Amino acid sequence: MEAQNPGSVKPDPIRLAKCNVGEGRCQHLAHHGMRYVRRRVAAKIPEGVKCVGPFAGHAWVAREVCKTKAKECVLGDIRRKELEWALSRHKIPARVHVQDWVRTVDQEKGPDTVFLLDPPHGPLSPYRNRRGGHAENDKNYFPEIIEKCKKEGLKCVVNLPWKTGEQYCGDGVRRERHVIHQGGKDWHYLVGWINL
Repeated sequence: MEAQNPGSVKPDPIRLAKCNVGEGRCQHLAHHGMRYVRRRVAAKIPEGVKCVGPFAGHAWVAREVCKTKAKECVLGDIRRKELEWALSRHKIPARVHVQDWVRTVDQEKGPDTVFLLDPPHGPLSPYRNRRGGHAENDKNYFPEIIEKCKKEGLKCVVNLPWKTGEQYCGDGVRRERHVIHQGGKDWHYLVGWINL
């Protein structure tokens, strides 16, 4: 699969590569969240926003935004261990919600709020279980996330699955593909921007 899609996708200037999961060229995004693309994404988020991460398992972009640009930060997850790990690892000054992502979005939405949505790209691998994660989760959050962001006019940044993310987007979602070479591997990202 070529890393370009003329029209809706802006190719990343660093590197375009073919993605072959069977050969280990694409890493499962649940392994690292948006770690290697966090600074690029954070640079495009406006200053003075309220930053909300309803799936705070990794919170890589929230870390960058909350420490430099945000006036307020909120992290949420349905599992307390995920939140505790993100807060202790990244030292993010944030209010916390241990609840479903929809409740967090509904409670925190406002005109100056940017939602960083990096849900599990289930089914998750056993790697995630090292921290007591949720390998049993095979829910597809993406159709619901995209619909909610579009319908309610929310400002959203969504970490989409590299190979299948395009099918969830349609009109109103600006997409960027990034391929970062780090640690001898290619890390593939498809980032969706809604109302930003």
